[in-house]
Amino acid sequence: LLRDIRRSPEPAVNTGNAFAAISKSGNLAYISDPGDSLINMSVDLAGRATPLPEIRSGIAGVSPDGSQMVGIHDGGWWVYSLTGRAAPTPITSAQAAYANPLWTSDGTRIIFRSRRASRPAIVSRRADGTGSEELLLPRDGCPVGWSRDGQTLFYLFEKQLWSWRRGGESRSLASIDAPYASLSPDRQWVAFHTFERGRSVVYIQSLSSGARFRVAEADGHAPLWAP
Repeated sequence: LLRDIRRSPEPAVNTGNAFAAISKSGNLAYISDPGDSLINMSVDLAGRATPLPEIRSGIAGVSPDGSQMVGIHDGGWWVYSLTGRAAPTPITSAQAAYANPLWTSDGTRIIFRSRRASRPAIVSRRADGTGSEELLLPRDGCPVGWSRDGQTLFYLFEKQLWSWRRGGESRSLASIDAPYASLSPDRQWVAFHTFERGRSVVYIQSLSSGARFRVAEADGHAPLWAP
């Protein structure tokens, strides 16, 4: 319970984020939500960063060929061109109903975790904004990747990493208590972060043997494999 803490008269300063700490002497320190100050950037393997000032979007996902990006803007999901050759395309106006976008291997569709209370599911929508939504799996799973042939979907559900192939049953691959996972290029390993004693710890785990290794002593978040 914090006493004498009041909302700021500046709406942009108020935030629901909980990046806060209290010292033994009672001092409160916090990091406010940056709001619209976020700028998307592309970074090459040499560390050179290029701002993308025309794309003001949160939660971005880049297409397999690197030419497009899906992200949130004006309360909906949009697809942006990263080559400047096409106008942004709206995919859906219901931002809150969808999460965790994942492109298909051919770049023609985007997979979402549908968060509708009436029907949580994994669904698919065309990247050009046409057509209707396609139901893939009737479960509240978080899509994380595809097999190299683009036929098998990997997703997180109930603290497990699963694989699913169209027309077949889902198969549990590994126990992972994590909100995020990244598959290695050969699909033999998975990297993820999990929370232990208040710390965010990064692991890699074999999908064949189940062997798990901690990557670093320092805290980490959302690990990503090199191409």
